[in-house]
Amino acid sequence: GIKLGTGGLIRAYGGCVANAIKEIGRVEVKKQEGIKLSLTYPQYQNLAIFLQSHQLQEIDTEFLEQVTTYIYLDSENIESILANLVEFYHGKITFEKAGHKIIEVPF
Repeated sequence: GIKLGTGGLIRAYGGCVANAIKEIGRVEVKKQEGIKLSLTYPQYQNLAIFLQSHQLQEIDTEFLEQVTTYIYLDSENIESILANLVEFYHGKITFEKAGHKIIEVPF
C-alpha cells in the first residue's frame, strides 16, 4: 500500500472489482413462477431452441424414462409462455405449474 499510495490502491481494487463484475455478470434476484415440463427425449432435443428464443433457462433437469425439467419466469408471462410451448410442440407436451422459487436472473 505504501508504494501505490491511496489513489493507486483505489484504482487497483476498483479495477479488480470491475473486472470481476464483468466476468461474472450482473444478476437480479427475484421470485418467479415455475413450470415443470415432462418431455420425451426427441422433444427435449428441441427444447434448447425454444428456451433460447424466449430467453429462458432450464433448471433441475432429470433424465429418466422421460426428461423432467423446470423453467422459471415472471408470473405475468406464464400464460403466453405456456401457449407458445403448446404451439411449439403442436399440443404434444405435458406441463404443470411448479410453485415459486427465488432465482438469479441475468441482466
